Amino acid sequence: MALSPLARRIAGLLAEAARIGIAHFDNSHAELKPDRSIVTDADRAIEAFLNGELEDEAAGIRVIGEETCATRSAEYLDAARREKCFIIDPIDGTAMYAHRIPFWGTIIGYAENGRFVDGGIAIPGTGEMLLSDRGTTLYAQSSRPMTEWDFDAVLAPLAPPPDRFDDSSLISISQPMAHYNAMRGTNVLTAFCSTAYMTMLLATGRVAAAYNAAHIWDFAGGICALKNLGFVSVPEYPEAGDLMTLRIDGSNFTDDYGTTEALLTRCEFLFATSRECAAKVQAMQEK
Repeated sequence: MALSPLARRIAGLLAEAARIGIAHFDNSHAELKPDRSIVTDADRAIEAFLNGELEDEAAGIRVIGEETCATRSAEYLDAARREKCFIIDPIDGTAMYAHRIPFWGTIIGYAENGRFVDGGIAIPGTGEMLLSDRGTTLYAQSSRPMTEWDFDAVLAPLAPPPDRFDDSSLISISQPMAHYNAMRGTNVLTAFCSTAYMTMLLATGRVAAAYNAAHIWDFAGGICALKNLGFVSVPEYPEAGDLMTLRIDGSNFTDDYGTTEALLTRCEFLFATSRECAAKVQAMQEK
């Protein structure tokens, strides 16, 4: 499939980010940020690379990134959300990465006029890439380094996973749920510490449903891909927004700039192949 210029650019940058992440994987220094989350040398190296490639002041293109968001002014971030911006997470699942567990990925999304347009996710440890391109979701898996891929030849349209939920289905839960909530039933529950990997598993049908509350950069690369495949997002509170509108304004993400709550979803969301599937999963929650 011939990719659009935007999708091809995102795929190429994901491939290079994967190369950088793998190069640091066995010897990356990790430290705790003020919010007690982990950051590594690789996070900073990849974000610096992506910022340099994507930010274009002359074209009015800004960048919102996990590791540099706190350095941006409110005016910059507001303009980014209203106009044109790339939204990046250099390593999503840094705790996994720092402990040498391969379920981490890089996320790149593009937004314009307050809405996600397209994006992509690379999971270097499993050799997988997920990409949205003009209403189609594309997927590839290969043992070859991503920098060697012929994207037009390797990436192929991904069919929606079956809308099926039974006792054998896996459910991905968020870290807050893993710490504080309980669910009835016999379904296996997983908590991956990576929205990128969770999204990949959802899109490819390996996980039937997933709970998550996360920042804008965690969803930027995969939300369009999930929407293309027919997924729904059900908010914890009925009055909250709907991530499948693809809006990046205050209806879905906070604007508490300068805090750990900046650009965070307004509540937890349940992602599923249909509202019927979501209702079955919700019925399992302890009240």
